[in-house]
Amino acid sequence: MYEFPQVGFVEAFKLFWLNYVNFKGRSRRSEYWWVMLWHVIIASATGIVSIIMIFIPIVGPFIAIILWLLLIVYSLAAFIPNLALLVRRFHDRNMTMFLPIFSVVLSVLYNFVYFMALITSGDFMSTGHLNSANASYEVEPSGWLYASLVLLFVIIIIEIINFIITVLDSHKTANKYGPSPKYTQQAGPPHQFYAQPQPTMHQEGPTQSHSSVPRDTQTQDNQPTHDDTQLTDLDDLERGNRKPQDDPYKY
Repeated sequence: MYEFPQVGFVEAFKLFWLNYVNFKGRSRRSEYWWVMLWHVIIASATGIVSIIMIFIPIVGPFIAIILWLLLIVYSLAAFIPNLALLVRRFHDRNMTMFLPIFSVVLSVLYNFVYFMALITSGDFMSTGHLNSANASYEVEPSGWLYASLVLLFVIIIIEIINFIITVLDSHKTANKYGPSPKYTQQAGPPHQFYAQPQPTMHQEGPTQSHSSVPRDTQTQDNQPTHDDTQLTDLDDLERGNRKPQDDPYKY
């Protein structure tokens, strides 16, 4: 089984926006947590610069307000792709999108219930509820407040489960949501090509040479021949009335 290289820091942020509303397929662990790191860096940098701008006279507070507004716009723009990325991370663990969607629904419901709790319990600040004897305000908890506390507890439990799922490794095999983005069943990289067997040198049929003369014989015929009778020693040269310096093989 071969493991693909992990998604890079910049590549993960690019995939985050390219898959803006992609609730299908799978996303591996590195892709998810690189994006979370991007969010932390952007939010931290914006917050630090905004705090510094507050202490700069005249234009500083104005710049700080603009930065906070940009951060709010970024958070709203990243809401849907964050949910889509979490769903794909659950798909990578062979789990449905029920829990991520359910956590979002609970968060919206909690904000509504908490807002209603503030409204219903806000009249305790009026003078009619002021106890002049001990100069304190009597707070009357409403059902909205208790409901918001219950929802908050459930949301915390679900977020813990979501966190555990996001730190788990990818499912090693393909599932109903697609192939694994991290593992493959091949022994090597998918783009690796193995050497093909080379064709044999001697082939039959139409590819056979039309010449009936063996290759070795043709090679010998093409090579120049040497006359061994030209190689003589000194005695032969003297007997033949030839000078020794005329023989190139003497020395």
